[in-house]
Amino acid sequence: MPFLAAVLLFASCNDEAGQVGQIDGPSPDSGKKEVVFGFSTAAMGNPQAGTPAKTASTRTESSVDESVLKNLRVLQFDGKQTGSKLVFNEFYAEDQIVTEEGKKKLYVSLFEQEESCIYVIANTSESQFKSLSENTTLGEFEAMTLKFANENEVTLTGAALPMVGKSEASTAASSDIPISLTRMVAKVGFTCTVNIPASIKESFTITRMQVLDAASGVCFKAPTVPTATSGLYPDGSLSDNFLDYPEVSVAGATTASHTWYIPENLRGVVAGLTAKTKGGDKVPAHSTCIEVSGDYVKNVGQANESLQDVTYRIYLGGNESDNFNLIRNNSYTVSIKIEGKNAQDVRVKVEKGIPAGSYGDAEWPADEAGA
Repeated sequence: MPFLAAVLLFASCNDEAGQVGQIDGPSPDSGKKEVVFGFSTAAMGNPQAGTPAKTASTRTESSVDESVLKNLRVLQFDGKQTGSKLVFNEFYAEDQIVTEEGKKKLYVSLFEQEESCIYVIANTSESQFKSLSENTTLGEFEAMTLKFANENEVTLTGAALPMVGKSEASTAASSDIPISLTRMVAKVGFTCTVNIPASIKESFTITRMQVLDAASGVCFKAPTVPTATSGLYPDGSLSDNFLDYPEVSVAGATTASHTWYIPENLRGVVAGLTAKTKGGDKVPAHSTCIEVSGDYVKNVGQANESLQDVTYRIYLGGNESDNFNLIRNNSYTVSIKIEGKNAQDVRVKVEKGIPAGSYGDAEWPADEAGA
């Protein structure tokens, strides 16, 4: 029976927003003043233990600096209410971000206002946000979604993570404005180890791993994390809100590790589930999972030796049983140990040579379902 220990994670928005023509400010006589943003990056949380997790990580194929600033977009609204209007919208490249006293800073000439709401978005393309005009309200912006077409767009092809920060500081009262940036994706560190006792004459070698049902976008204002099966985000009725990551090939190993960065996907909590029943028809639609597939050999070294293609499916969330929330700026460590097959465990399926994720329920022999 596979043993699952999950200390789970992670954590973006891609509707175009940006300046069309010239945004002239809150009024014709509005003046500007230079302000200095001082940036910090919020530590990743650990949903199970409630303590910060390490932020340094190396993926199998590339390194992602989880705190680097490749570019910044600054948006200023003329108030804190949802109907407040956009008065400033500018993009800043990496060479415009300076390092002073060990901190990343950005000098910006903003409109001088007693009441203001400022959003800073890090690590997106320069073309994003260009459709925003002076008619865009704060409420409209906060409801927008940053969309991703694939895994590479989530991490700028392994270079950086999308982040967002907000300040309601008065630009009239202060010239120094601290901005804490929060990653809009979750981090999942995954390890799978095969440990089947030699005495049972069976073996399993890993050939591929894959993330399924990753969210394809996140909004700038973090949604409320659901504690049941309502208030889920994103909308599960729209298939375009989700995408599958490419398969990660594994060269027939008995141990494999990988790190993924996955947009926030809040699928709620299903009461009554256990580690062995976290699967099947009890799972909320479009819950993010990892599939581990490979060659399962029965009767090793005997005349009746047989080979099957087996997939182990592991659903992510705040625990290994009933929680399916993958929360932005949280770090999840998922470790599984494969010790054979168990017909009572719904996390394992025998695929009979069908590629991962392409099988139907009718293709599973009843006596082989389980892990």
